[in-house]
Amino acid sequence: MKLAFVNTTKSWGGGEKWHLENAIALRNRGYEVVIIAKKNSELIKRASQNSIKTIELKLNKLSFLNPFKIAKICDQIRENNFNKIIINSSIDLKVFGFASILSGFKGLIYRRGSALPVKSNVLNRFLINNALSSLIVNSEATKSELIGNGDLISDKSKIHLIYNGLEIQEAFEKKESSKLILGNVGRMVEQKGQHYLIDLSVKLNQLNVDHILKIVGSGKLESDLKARAANNPNIEFLGFKDDLRSFYSGLDIFVLSSKWEGFGYVIAEAMHEGTPVVAFNLSSNPELIENNVNGLLIEPFDIDTMAKKIKALYEDKELLKKMGITARDTIKTNFNKEKSIDKLEQLILN
Repeated sequence: MKLAFVNTTKSWGGGEKWHLENAIALRNRGYEVVIIAKKNSELIKRASQNSIKTIELKLNKLSFLNPFKIAKICDQIRENNFNKIIINSSIDLKVFGFASILSGFKGLIYRRGSALPVKSNVLNRFLINNALSSLIVNSEATKSELIGNGDLISDKSKIHLIYNGLEIQEAFEKKESSKLILGNVGRMVEQKGQHYLIDLSVKLNQLNVDHILKIVGSGKLESDLKARAANNPNIEFLGFKDDLRSFYSGLDIFVLSSKWEGFGYVIAEAMHEGTPVVAFNLSSNPELIENNVNGLLIEPFDIDTMAKKIKALYEDKELLKKMGITARDTIKTNFNKEKSIDKLEQLILN
């Protein structure tokens, strides 16, 4: 069976990580796998490093109006004889949706990874109901946005929930520090809300909490965030990091400041390393975090309360340790990568 994972987003994030990891996993299970992505993208680079065949493709918001582009993709679908194609973004949906209809291809799967509404316009309704064989969502929150969006999807049985799974590995040994070590990982864009982290550090200083806040990532808001934190010696910007496991394990608490998440990949990764997570009570966060059990859920954007609860949690070292152990158990039980791959494989085979 031949599979194509299509993701033409140039940046690297949770969706790109999902496509790469699932492509590798299914390749290792004996499937012939191709990744179709933008030239020089991080996904293309990492796919090549993992010996996954790649096809370079450049798309933009208007590519679905280009008959030559559509015709070329129709030819690629026929020539490669794909059994299933898994697409990632609305741009991919429009282009591969029309190409699938025109070429008679019946195996197009759209993975929706963002818990934001999809516009219920004529074009989206037509493509979702006529071009797709299935639609994968990564959380109940994402599913709710789709189902609750009027008449966008006529056949709800097309929707399949497959959580992002993690490969369960031996945990690193946690080391105690005299300072409170907080951390965050994410692209520096509006969605990720890192400016709340800077405000949080100010509040913790006011509460006399000796802390370090380590922020991993880059993006278009990086210079603005650094300027905002310029007079705060407690904040460290670490840029892009490959070795996130050791980063997560070196934290006392992982703080997610996002305004929304389809699935908090970084939440799961931090919890896997036995690190409790503090996040806003929105989107899919409650699907991973059980308040006061394996982390803390804070009313959206209430930084005062977040600071006070983080201080109280750090002062109760036994509770902090217990939460970390429970966090890891949550991932082992509910977000095991092998179980997620099994569900994806079953969907592909049906």
